[in-house]
Amino acid sequence: MAPIKVPLADVGAEAPELSPAGAVVLQPAGVAHNLPVQLTSFVGREAEMAQVCALLTENRLLTLTGAGGVGKTRLALEVAATVLPKFPAGAWLADMAPLTGPALVPVAVARALGLPDQQGVATMAIVTSFIGPRLALLVLDNCEHLLDACAALAEDLLRACPGLTILATSREPLGAAGEAVWRVPSLALAGEAVELFADRAARARPGFAMTPVNAAAVENLPDLAAALRSQLGLRLESRRASVEMLVIDHVEKMPTEN
Repeated sequence: MAPIKVPLADVGAEAPELSPAGAVVLQPAGVAHNLPVQLTSFVGREAEMAQVCALLTENRLLTLTGAGGVGKTRLALEVAATVLPKFPAGAWLADMAPLTGPALVPVAVARALGLPDQQGVATMAIVTSFIGPRLALLVLDNCEHLLDACAALAEDLLRACPGLTILATSREPLGAAGEAVWRVPSLALAGEAVELFADRAARARPGFAMTPVNAAAVENLPDLAAALRSQLGLRLESRRASVEMLVIDHVEKMPTEN
């Protein structure tokens, strides 16, 4: 996804100019970043957001861990957007999921920053030279299949770039020196997960509404509980549409209030 511009009225200082190919330059009223625009609402997680934001101020490398689909990526992106004003040199998302080998990890970071190749110059040297001492945030997403490479990259970047903070997501810790680890919990079914389901269900089937009766049915439906906890996480994506529609069909068949 191409980088976007987000004005931030509360950023008083002029942001450093970022001008490599493909990067966004915002000054003085904004911060450069490539964080994607979210098309669905962010439900719940207020306490988790506060904890992760606090940990990020105390640790230069923080990894969010948890089962697949629990919501690690969405939480990381929401945190990154929240703390963006604290990083005047920008916040950058590098997705590791499509990568097939460890040698591609620094290349993915360089591409996220909008940095072109330079003949005769190592990719890591290009990245560290660009970031330098400036205050920047790097989000390394979906690191679980490249743990060693991501750990090595994080350690090298943090040593070379004293103003850099890294927020990673992975099913397992990276195992890097200085890494703080925070496990993302499942949504509480009795509250936030039902709220999430109602929001996504209404998008999938206009006119659908939660009532005290079908809300109770949702909370007491074992299959739905498992889906919300282990599959839906913070999002209902197209690949999960069959789960979503089956659950809506079931709920709509429940008795209505008198």
